[in-house]
Amino acid sequence: MFENGDRACQEVRDLAQVHLDQVRAKLEEMRQLEASLATFVDSCNSTCSGGATRDCTIIDDLSAVGAHAGTMGCCQSPARTPRKVTTKAGRP
Repeated sequence: MFENGDRACQEVRDLAQVHLDQVRAKLEEMRQLEASLATFVDSCNSTCSGGATRDCTIIDDLSAVGAHAGTMGCCQSPARTPRKVTTKAGRP
């Protein structure tokens, strides 16, 4: 496509710029994901590490993120709200 030399160099530069912008956006998303995961781990270390999974703050936080998926990005941490504990049968 570009090998025949008929394209302007600026076209190639523009294409490279598009790819660079995409990589930078992905890097920023990964930084946000890293920060969210670090928050989840720190929260677990300070509140429930070693306890039962029903008390796990990471599960609570991930559930809250999933519940807000349509209104917020994957890497934003919502305000923590208490989780209703239910049995396997779905009863409190």
